[in-house]
Amino acid sequence: MALNDDLGRARRLGLSGYVSYRRMRLANRLLRIINLVGPERYQCPCCGWRGTRFLDHVRETYRMKAAVCPRCRSHSRHRGLALYLADSISQNGSRFRVLHFAPERSLRKFFAARPALRYLGVDLGPRAADACADITAIPFRSASFDLVIASHVIEHVGDDRAALAELGRVTAPGGRALIMAPMLSRWRETETREFGYPHPDYEGHWRIYGHDLAARIEAAGMRCTTLTFAALIDPERRRRFGIIDDALFVGQPG
Repeated sequence: MALNDDLGRARRLGLSGYVSYRRMRLANRLLRIINLVGPERYQCPCCGWRGTRFLDHVRETYRMKAAVCPRCRSHSRHRGLALYLADSISQNGSRFRVLHFAPERSLRKFFAARPALRYLGVDLGPRAADACADITAIPFRSASFDLVIASHVIEHVGDDRAALAELGRVTAPGGRALIMAPMLSRWRETETREFGYPHPDYEGHWRIYGHDLAARIEAAGMRCTTLTFAALIDPERRRRFGIIDDALFVGQPG
């Protein structure tokens, strides 16, 4: 089976692409060993890991160096969001209600370390979630949660406006809906690129967002503040935690 998988991968990627893919996979194996004995240059705010270097993210269609935590598999966006959440929780107190869509393993570890929170992770299926829920028809009362998180979720939804409206509906007055999504490289000057279907070359995304994501959030009945990790986190912390710049959209009920 493994040989057949490799032959199929080689046909899809071509010789040079396949060699690059295998080289990065091998480098990750060596990095796991180096991280056991090397100096602690980096750390993960989600799980507490410390080591010499983050692992490379290796997929057939997408690769990124020094991106993945060896312990909890967090990526830059998870680590940046964890730092933002840690500051937010400390400022607002720990006993508030959190709704987390498509809960990532790394952020679940972050929330598990804060048992005073009333945390609920939901997804379409029960895998790695506490309950099942459709983001376009959330089965909870209005204003039920103080913090709602949807990170890299709405690009998978055909009707993102319905999803955003539901996120705003269940967010309590004074609460926040934190929304992240894959963004176009020049997103500040570019509007969302709609595909009209789940594009197979973009991991099933219906769209890639531009600056008008903020307007879509506001059209759903929330005030929206657009933040960036570069503005929120100082350069040394971004380096130490392996965080690249990314956009965070904060919706608040109007």
